[in-house]
Amino acid sequence: MIIIITGTPATGKTRISNELAKALDRKTGKKFKVLHINTEILRRGLWSSVDKKRKSKNVDMRKLNKFVSEQVKDNQDLIIESHLAHYFKGDVVFVLRANIGELRKRMENRGWNGGKIEENLEAERLNVILGEALDIHGKKCIEIDTYRKTPKSVARTMFRHVERLR
Repeated sequence: MIIIITGTPATGKTRISNELAKALDRKTGKKFKVLHINTEILRRGLWSSVDKKRKSKNVDMRKLNKFVSEQVKDNQDLIIESHLAHYFKGDVVFVLRANIGELRKRMENRGWNGGKIEENLEAERLNVILGEALDIHGKKCIEIDTYRKTPKSVARTMFRHVERLR
């Protein structure tokens, strides 16, 4: 099973995907690999240029698509996690959402500049990732609000959805 976890940066994707993998491993006896796309982009040089204003890398989607395709081919049970994850095929797509004030705090704690923070908060307000995910995946999308919830409790909610699909 391929599980997609996406959402605006700072909604909790990384921690929640790790918790979901642990829960799936325990309950199913299968080993779910978590593919942290943003980490792999940096580790494997899957970017084409640097955006100096945003202090971020511009992803080379051709290289990223090739890398993810290889991972999917090699792993039957995989969680793909990133704000870009909804661009890939999956059996279920979880779109994480969070309160704007909480997102701002998390982004500030990461040391992000004001412009980058405002751009991401605007994306959350306008449902950008949710809209893209729905356009690509339709009924496979499940929106989950992470506000005031622990990564473990969100992972339990996701696990229940996954169990219904198995």
